[in-house]
Amino acid sequence: IWNGSVSIAWENPANWDCGTMPNINSNVIIPSGLTRYPTVSFTYEIKSLYLQPGSSVTVLPAVNFKLNGN
Repeated sequence: IWNGSVSIAWENPANWDCGTMPNINSNVIIPSGLTRYPTVSFTYEIKSLYLQPGSSVTVLPAVNFKLNGN
């Protein structure tokens, strides 16, 4: 679960409740009501992405962000 406690950087483990970056087996949840939402700056692959109403994820141009699950 994203918390955005440090920055908007997807790759910063401190921004995640589990303390590690998501990986190919991760079901990512982006909650609503936060002041910072993630920006994906590098190629990543995760299992799934759940965006709660009012939340967002920014994927920079030319970045390959792959959802590889259900």
